[in-house]
Amino acid sequence: MDKVLIKPDKAIKVSQDVLNVLDNATGTPTSEMIDLVKDKDFNLAYLRDEFGHLISGLSFSLDNRIFIGITPSPIDIYFGIAYTFLVKNNRILEEIKKQKEDPNLQCVLLADNKFNSFLQYRISCIIMLHSTLEAFINSIVPDTSYSYPKVVKEHGQKITKHLSKEEVERLNFSEKFKDVVKHITQLDFATTNQNLYISINKLNNLRCDLIHLKTMKDGKKENHIQVYVQIIKADLDKYTADVKAYINTIRPGTIQFTNKELS
Repeated sequence: MDKVLIKPDKAIKVSQDVLNVLDNATGTPTSEMIDLVKDKDFNLAYLRDEFGHLISGLSFSLDNRIFIGITPSPIDIYFGIAYTFLVKNNRILEEIKKQKEDPNLQCVLLADNKFNSFLQYRISCIIMLHSTLEAFINSIVPDTSYSYPKVVKEHGQKITKHLSKEEVERLNFSEKFKDVVKHITQLDFATTNQNLYISINKLNNLRCDLIHLKTMKDGKKENHIQVYVQIIKADLDKYTADVKAYINTIRPGTIQFTNKELS
């Protein structure tokens, strides 16, 4: 089965002096190192690759030993979680089809645990797909020498404020998706790829309905059942494919799959 390829976080190019310090450092953790990790629960670690770059890792202690994991790309991690839940969702759908009841029955009552798992997998997939998009959009905002011109009203007049990366990341998802991405990439999905644009807008609306579950909407009583119906009707395969296509259109090769077993 294909799996999402989870790549290490961005490597950092450093001077040879820094590499020399790393190369001469002991590979055996001292008691002070273990105490440091214990006190802080986790600690940042740096390792070098064969190209002389630094790769960040996270270390933590367990049974008086230090374990280090290479820091993964959050975009890959989030999309990998979403894809895992998509696979689980598709598997449980196949199980539901094979219920032992008479196949000629037009209505079958599902066991609570099976139906609950079905909903949980779908909800988790939707939320993590949206998280993937948000992480990706934030990642393409330049760190330096960038400002986003946002038109705001102050004292009844429209003025343009120039927002930094940190300020841009605090904007709501819709504004970043519709306006900021266009400003950074010069790609106008609303006109050049309406299918992707509409699909991701729908995904965002569904995620908002899930996260901000309301009892009233448009002056009418709303309840979680309507949201559950939307979740069941959602085409998760299409949403997953569209999120991958959107991200890889902007930054080709960001999301990749592998058929190798990942340990």
